[in-house]
Amino acid sequence: MRQIGIVDIGSNTVRLCIYRVGKGPNYNLELNQKESVRLRNYVENNRLSETGIEKLRRILRVYTAILDKDDIVEVKYFATQTIRMVDNQQEILDAMNAEFGITIDVFNEEEESLFGFRGMNTFLVHEDEGLYVDLGGGSMEIVHFQGDDPIEYYCFDFGSIVLRSIIDHAIPTDDEIAYLRSFLFGKFEEVPWLRNLRKPLIVVGGSSRNLVRIDAFLTRRKDATHGYRLGLREITRIRKILMLLTLEEIQNIDGFTPSRADIIIPSIYVFETLFRYIQADYYVCSRTGLREGVLLDMIGG
Repeated sequence: MRQIGIVDIGSNTVRLCIYRVGKGPNYNLELNQKESVRLRNYVENNRLSETGIEKLRRILRVYTAILDKDDIVEVKYFATQTIRMVDNQQEILDAMNAEFGITIDVFNEEEESLFGFRGMNTFLVHEDEGLYVDLGGGSMEIVHFQGDDPIEYYCFDFGSIVLRSIIDHAIPTDDEIAYLRSFLFGKFEEVPWLRNLRKPLIVVGGSSRNLVRIDAFLTRRKDATHGYRLGLREITRIRKILMLLTLEEIQNIDGFTPSRADIIIPSIYVFETLFRYIQADYYVCSRTGLREGVLLDMIGG
């Protein structure tokens, strides 16, 4: 069996996954290690700051050491929105190559959208048609699909970290709520095929996983995160409950990722607003997406 490493350099987290792959598309995830570095917050004047570059360097030093120790030579390094957008992108790539001997691929919007869709579509039982949604820290990708075929895709220039940066409070005020709704509605209006799509939302990403974990905590549901379904009423209920809590109380919810406490409410507003905008049938959480799509590409699955 092959061992494959994938390093995903995102706007919120930098993650190392090690997979053991046999025949076909099936795999075992042997290591899933992440650092919540929030590179997006270190972008100044459209450049990743020296502090941000150093944080990335320190993480990659740890990850390359793990991969070397385990003798894993088949490794894919890729970056998404934050590295994609900065003017000093090539400088960053050259620096990491010089120090660690690695090549980092910077995915364009189409690659990020379609790799993510493929990773979801291969490993999740779902309806024949829907809207794949990947809410990251710096961007959000959507893909309208029918069966195995992507029909349209779009990449929004906002994510959970960006949304948090445009409001002052982790628990938004009434004025900030109104601003978020107006902002999101304006963004969704950019996509002519999106309104009233009336299909299920299939959502990946850390905020999606934490949303369903909160619901499971509140309702004592035992369903697995992968394939967990919610309706608009449940999503709205969770958001209203969270807005009554303090940041510390949110961090202490059983199963919740504490580092996401300040971005979970803006993220839920994305899901809630998008649900209403397309008049979705329901919401499904997928644990597989971009990294699994990249894995499939590597193994020819």
